[in-house]
Parts: sequence; structure tokens; C-alpha cells
Amino acid sequence: MGIQEAKRRCPALVLVSGEDLTPYRRASKEIGSVLRRFAPVQRLGLDESWLDVSALVEARLGRGAADTEFFGHVYDPGGAMQAASRHRPQDLRMVPGAGPGEGPGRRKGKGEAGSGPRRFAVGSAVAEEIRRALRRETGFTASVGVSYW
Repeated sequence: MGIQEAKRRCPALVLVSGEDLTPYRRASKEIGSVLRRFAPVQRLGLDESWLDVSALVEARLGRGAADTEFFGHVYDPGGAMQAASRHRPQDLRMVPGAGPGEGPGRRKGKGEAGSGPRRFAVGSAVAEEIRRALRRETGFTASVGVSYW
């Protein structure tokens, strides 16, 4: 909880070493401004954000996006690495039941272009664009998790 809430709940609270979070707040806002160009941002604290890029992925699929290459590390349900890059192992993972035509990645009424693995590949391309924009515009690096539904 925030310090103000803690003081309200416990007026006798003694703070031992308060740190100035101003630089972190500034960086968080700077990062948020980059992220908002891709999708609406839901912030979770200063250093974690959630973006729903579904509309962006759908638009790219609708235009016949050729994104078939995965960016980052991709693991199959058995844990074997399927694709790799310079990114850390936790960047991308396939989950059980996410193969072609099965699991949550398959939506009723969608053709193969909307299947999970293709959506996942396009999502990984968006994640790579986000990482590059953050690095280029703010100097910060970021890990980006990708999921599809």
C-alpha cells in the first residue's frame, strides 16, 4: 500500500528510510507514453504494465500480415525450445493446448489466419516493436510477455 494509506491506517507509523521515487515515477510515465501508442495501458505499480494488443493483431491479420517468424524464445508444451533469439528464455512460451486448431488460441468462426500460433507470431512481432521503441526512445530495456486468447 502507499505511504499515505499506511499513515492513515496507522497514525503512529514511523518511516525509517524513505526514498525519493521521483526519478522512478518520471521513468514510468515516459515508458507509459511510449506504450500508449500501441494499445491502452493498464499499469501495475511503477514498473509493470499490461497492454491488450488484440485489436492491433487482428488488424494485421486482416491485412494479411506476413508475421510468421517468432521473436524471442518459444517453448512447446513439453518445454523444448522451438525458436530462439537474443531475448531471455522467459520472453515467449507456448502453453499446453495451444497447438494449431486446439486450445484457447482457436476462435470459433475464425479461419486458420486467426489460429493461436499465427496470432502468437504476430503478437511476438508487436512485442519486439514495443521493446525496440522503448529502447530507442527512452533508453530502457523491457521484457515483454505475449499471450493470445
